[in-house]
Formats: sequence, C-alpha cells, structure tokens
Amino acid sequence: MSRALKFIRGATMAYIAMGLSLAVGLLLTPITLKYIGKEQYGLWVIYGEILGYLGITDMGITNSVAMMVARSDIKTEIHRINRLISTAIVMQCIFAFILFAGGIAVSFYITDIFEISKNIYSIAIWSFLLAVMVRAIFMPIASVQGILRGLKEQALEHTVAILTLLLSGLCTVFFLYMDFGLFSLPLATLISAVTGFIVYLTKIKKLMPSIDIRIGHFDFSMLKSIFSFSFYLTLFGLSLNIIFQTDNIVIGRYIGLGMVTVYVITGKGYFMIYKIIGMYNNILRPFYAELHAKGENKKLEDIFLSSVKVTSSISLIAAVVYYYLNKEFVALWVGEDNFGGYYLTAVFALLSFNHSIMKATGVPLTGAMKMKEVSYVSMLEAIINLFLSITLAKHIGIVGVALGTLIAALLTSAWFTPYMSCKTIGISLRRYLVDGFLKGILPIIPFCIGLLLLYGKFSFMYQIAIAVVFVLICGYIMYRFIFEKTEKELLLRKVMG
Repeated sequence: MSRALKFIRGATMAYIAMGLSLAVGLLLTPITLKYIGKEQYGLWVIYGEILGYLGITDMGITNSVAMMVARSDIKTEIHRINRLISTAIVMQCIFAFILFAGGIAVSFYITDIFEISKNIYSIAIWSFLLAVMVRAIFMPIASVQGILRGLKEQALEHTVAILTLLLSGLCTVFFLYMDFGLFSLPLATLISAVTGFIVYLTKIKKLMPSIDIRIGHFDFSMLKSIFSFSFYLTLFGLSLNIIFQTDNIVIGRYIGLGMVTVYVITGKGYFMIYKIIGMYNNILRPFYAELHAKGENKKLEDIFLSSVKVTSSISLIAAVVYYYLNKEFVALWVGEDNFGGYYLTAVFALLSFNHSIMKATGVPLTGAMKMKEVSYVSMLEAIINLFLSITLAKHIGIVGVALGTLIAALLTSAWFTPYMSCKTIGISLRRYLVDGFLKGILPIIPFCIGLLLLYGKFSFMYQIAIAVVFVLICGYIMYRFIFEKTEKELLLRKVMG
C-alpha cells in the first residue's frame, strides 16, 4: 500500500475514532455525574492525572518503538525488529510492576492530600488501586500500539480503538446502572484494554508473520538504543504531565474537588480542539521520521509549512467558536452551574490556539528524534507553570490555574519549539512566520473579530447558525486565498509520494 493511501486511511479512521470518542465522552459525562456526583467525578479526573505521573515509568519506550520501527525495513530487518519489540515489552512489564508499587504507596495518602468525604474513603482508595492496576496492564499494550504506529498502520490502530471505545462506553453504562459507582470507570477500562490487546496481537501477527516476541530476544544493546532517544522523551513527557495533568491536582488540593469538575467541563472544548488538531499532526509523525531518515529535505519543508498553515487556521477558527458558544453549550449539556465563567473560557481558547500550534511545530522534532533541547525547555515551562498555577490559584481561583499554564507556555515553548523545528528542517524563522503561521491566520482574523462582536446578542440557536456560517466563510477563505493550488493536494499526493 502506498504512503499516500496509508495516510488517507489513517487520517480518516483517526478522525472517525476521535469523533466517536468525543461523542461518547459527551454522552457519558452527564450520565456519570448523575450516578456518582461532582465530588467522585472530580476525584476520578484527579486519578487520571496522578496515573499520568506514574505512567512516566514508561520511559518513552512506546514512542521510541514507533520511531525505530518506522525507520526499519520489516522485510530485511525482522530479526532486529524482534529484538526491539521483545526488549521493549520486557521493560514495559518491569515498569508496570514499578508503577503498581508506586500506586500502592500513593494510595496511603489519597485521603490526606484531598478533602474527601469520610463516607467515600474506602471507595476512593480501592477505586484508585483498581485504576492503577489497569494502567499497569496497559503499559505493554502501548508497545504493541507503537508497532502499528511505526508500520504506519494508523487505520488499523484506530479501528481497534473504535471497537474498544464502544465496548468501554457500554460497560461503563452497565456498571453504573448496576450501582458499581466509581468502580464502574476502571472496570470498563480494564475490559476494553484487555480486549484491545488481544486484537492488536492478532492483527500484528498477520501483518508480520515472522514476528517473534519472547524474553530470550531481550537485548541490552537494543535497550541502550531505545533509551538513547526515550530518555529525552521521558523528560519531555514528565514536563507535559506537569503542564497538562497538574491543574486538576492543584485545584483539588487548594480549591476543592467540586471545582475540578467545573474546570474540566468548562475546558472540555479546549481539550477537544487540541485532540482533534493534534491527531492530524500525530498522523504525520512517522512520515516525518521516514523523510528525515532519507534526507528528503524539500518534502520536509513542504509538509512542515503546510501543516503549520492548516493548524494555525483551524485552531484559530476553533478557538473563536469555542469562546462564542461555550457557556450555552455547557448549560445545555450538564447545567449552567458547571460553567467556570467567561474569563476561564477566554484563557482556555488562547491555550487551545497556542498548544495546537506547538503540536504542529513539535512533531517534526520527535520524527527526527531530536528532543534534547526541547525537553529541557519543556521542563523549565513545567516548573514555571506549576509555580504560577499554585500561586495564582490561591488569589484568583481556577482562572489563575489556567492563566499560569498560558503564561508559562508563552515564556518558553511558544517561541522555542518553532525555532528548533526550523533549525532542524533547515528553514528560516522568518519563512516559518510569513509562509506558515501568519499566512494561515491573517486572512481570517477580521471574520473572527466580527463573530466576537456578535457575542451575546442572539439566542443559542441563532448563535449556532451564525457560527456555522462563520466556519463556512473561513473554510472558503482558507481554500481560496490561504492555500496555493499545489498545496491543496500536498499532504495527500506530492509529499507522501
């Protein structure tokens, strides 16, 4: 199958999976809130962030596997791939044990760190331990997903993801209905994860009949190769955890578990935008890796500038629509008492725009396996973020937590990541700004200002209609004025071969 076809199929299935994931999440949130309430829902969100930290024990192995497989020839280097995958999975099993031990240690302090009602103490502790066990089981599964990513079989990966997502959703509703309470969420995740693992292994065996995963293939030299790249991915991943997965812990510790729910629900649109646009750039990662390994610099430049234009345009449009509709959307979805306010929404809109562009400019660096400098700057951003979020949370509440994240990003990665990507690809920062970023946003800025001036002047249904017209106009402008004729098919034909 050609690279172009793999890209098209992968992108299609990725967005179907993403759309279903968002739909299932939107459907399950009010149902879950109804059965377990704000406090336990906020607790579950915090569990996810704590597990994100414990998941650092992955040591970046999953992404290393994907990049190293993408750079290999599965026909002539199958023995090397067998050693790579076997070494990765053995290490993931060891790290899974460490994660579980760490989770047990943390469980002793859960009720001390957060103000949890005494009547749910035991539920809080045991549901956390179950969630830790599920996360530990998922670690070797992640390596198997990395194989599919490296083979550029994103279509298959996302097809399996769709199946496990639907299974998880159904199981969640069933367990909630059967009055399992907070235990419903980790139990549903466990069932879907094990099912996905079985399917992944079956499909990989068909794609690579000669694959042979066994402990005997563990190779210390291969482990060294993995860690030579994964160390910086780990450092980068730790900084991302602090940036993205600490806000709710700070809120739960200094403001209250109920406000965690408000923060998450108000920022749902922000995370949706980031995930949707990030998915597009994630699909490009193995292609960046392949083109960089082959030294095809011209195609790298074309891909990079086009992806920056696409990301800049779409993320700006999405951020403005998010701000325009968020209050009414939250009120309709789960009730207006879960809306965190206009200022919080505005900060989230700016974050969605900034982080989406950082994703577009950061992916080429992971594809080229050059993460050293970026990982250091990301750690600096994380430290500034944590300091500002805690400080501002004490003075201006949940808005301060989000504002700390935004300020830290603007001081560090917002300028350094594009600089490093331009340096790696071999283009000037001026060309990135003129032919990429600014070319993507300048033609649509007047229409964005126009939409914001109409804010609050109409009923919700009219606002939706106006937003739809706005998106259509911006889409036409992107097609007619932002992209040149050759660029309209660049990512589907020219660049992908």
